[in-house]
Amino acid sequence: MCLEALSRHAKPDAMSLKREGQWLHIPGDAIIRRVRAVALGLSALGVGKGDRVALLSENRPDWSVVDLAILSLGAAYGRVREALADCAQLRHIVLLTGEATEGLDALTLAGLEDLGRALEGERPGTGDELARAVRPQDLATIIYTSGTTGEPKGVMLAHASFTSNVLSITSALPIYSTDVALSVLPLSHIFERTVFYVFCWNGVAVHYAPSFDLVGEYLREVRPTIMTAVPRLFEKVFHKIVKRGTAAGGWRSGLFRWALRVGQRHAELEDKGEQIPPLLEIQQEAASRLVFSKWREGVGGRLRFFVSGGAPLSPALSYAFLGAGIEILQGYGMTETCIVSANRPEDNRVGSVGLPFPGIEVKTDAEGEILVRGPNVMKGYYNHAEETAAVLTADGWFKTGDVGHIDGRGHLFITDRKKELFKLSNGKYVAPQLVESLIKESQYVSQVVVVG
Repeated sequence: MCLEALSRHAKPDAMSLKREGQWLHIPGDAIIRRVRAVALGLSALGVGKGDRVALLSENRPDWSVVDLAILSLGAAYGRVREALADCAQLRHIVLLTGEATEGLDALTLAGLEDLGRALEGERPGTGDELARAVRPQDLATIIYTSGTTGEPKGVMLAHASFTSNVLSITSALPIYSTDVALSVLPLSHIFERTVFYVFCWNGVAVHYAPSFDLVGEYLREVRPTIMTAVPRLFEKVFHKIVKRGTAAGGWRSGLFRWALRVGQRHAELEDKGEQIPPLLEIQQEAASRLVFSKWREGVGGRLRFFVSGGAPLSPALSYAFLGAGIEILQGYGMTETCIVSANRPEDNRVGSVGLPFPGIEVKTDAEGEILVRGPNVMKGYYNHAEETAAVLTADGWFKTGDVGHIDGRGHLFITDRKKELFKLSNGKYVAPQLVESLIKESQYVSQVVVVG
């Protein structure tokens, strides 16, 4: 799917990374050649359909190249810690960077590609033959859950889970071949990995940031039009902006605080569909010109929207960015379900995680637990039949463990994890996630837990 898209779009900057202070742009055809070489190199080492391959790397084009190569072989990607639990099964080590050292049974990625090119020379068409043998229901990956609510479990996702998710998201969100993206979240996680496939399918130019520390610098250089992130990143950016604005002193600090109040109020009224007083409209225009224009320049100046996932985004933070003219679309998904829902630019309901993507069904049961059904849902947990049966119903509904509700317009709202709700002595239930989210709005709080 992605290789066909890379060929179809033929972009000169399909992937980009910064090296020695300069951005290096990699064209789509060069990526295709590398993917085929890596796939054949792995095949030459004996890796084939159904095998598991571990991948450990920072965010970089090499990660995506190897990932696509593994998929084109019909092998399954797995994170290193769990995939190598039984090291006796480990047959080969390939180093993405550096040279193989004496005493280490390893070869470099460049050496692996050389193996693949040699095999292609001996047996032309082998790569295409291997790729054609991959079926939609074949295992694509085993991603282990975080283990925060119990023992980590290997989530088995088929090729069809990703392809259906990519096509579904593409049909609902305005993502174009002219878009430029900055990738900063770990590609080993389901959110960013699926987003990469969506970007690849739609011909988006992807720039890789190896760490959160470089995001500010890269935003100004890359000037993305679209980007995915987690709430913690938005919190850090907001606190940095507030610190700079309030440190200006005198009338400048006063202007900043006034603009912040105006923007948040304007965004809240607009979100709720309430009438905006004419005076507030005038104040918003002034605040946008005098203060918020600098915010927008700080994220590159041409961003159409952020997409947020992985954790709840506080409404106050959403309103702060919306007031500045920076839209954040909150979405929802799990390792077991890929990406389930997201707000749309034309229908962004703050506090919700938006509408389900086409082809994905969402409902709540009598206890308010959110259930999901669709081709995006996992095959099951690896070697955990009982745990699989506990969360997948006979008619295909996955029990998410999240509690929430669906409003009259179809927007999904998440309250908390079902297991984390607790009852006070007065009989009232408390959703700690909401309380924690409010506390974390403070620039003085990094981590918080509510107990009762």
